[in-house]
Amino acid sequence: MLERYCYNTFVRVYMAQQRYDKTAQILMRLRSYANMEKRPWLQMEGDLLESIIRYRTGNPLWKTELTQVLRRAESYHFVRLFCREGAALLPLLQELGCPEGVDEAYWQEVLGKTRTMAEAYPLYLSTNAPAALPGAVQLSERALQVLRLQDRGLTRSEIARQLQLSERSVKYQCEQAYHKLGTSNKVEALAAARKLNLL
Repeated sequence: MLERYCYNTFVRVYMAQQRYDKTAQILMRLRSYANMEKRPWLQMEGDLLESIIRYRTGNPLWKTELTQVLRRAESYHFVRLFCREGAALLPLLQELGCPEGVDEAYWQEVLGKTRTMAEAYPLYLSTNAPAALPGAVQLSERALQVLRLQDRGLTRSEIARQLQLSERSVKYQCEQAYHKLGTSNKVEALAAARKLNLL
């Protein structure tokens, strides 16, 4: 059971990273499990994710696969299966249109709820999501605040008072920033942060 959830998570992680070769391997395992255990939701979910991957890799079979999933899901009135994929699925649905053999009312419900999810989470599995550049340093807003106050000469206890944090939290933020910047102390961290235009 736990393995299935791991597979689902890995599929989406690899999709977000656009590593479709890895995704295909995991989907094969997921489909095998779904068929063996006779789990229609999982079977359809695997096929749906496969159609998204085919769409993104330019394989025209995505239309056939998505149409089959829609027809099968309609018999169970599965809507959430589609809408939870939101922004990843919406372009496919819009391009496909209501396929022959699928009830128009069901189709409109799937399309509408998928659009709502895509609007709420526009970067979910999106190929347009901003990715960190290789080697880029990503500090939390809190860690940046602490570094900026250190740069102004404040001590940890003064920073804790100003930000209404415990000294322990300030120390933790400093350690995290030092680690991410590849430094071991305040002087090195501030120099590295200046070099990266973080201050």
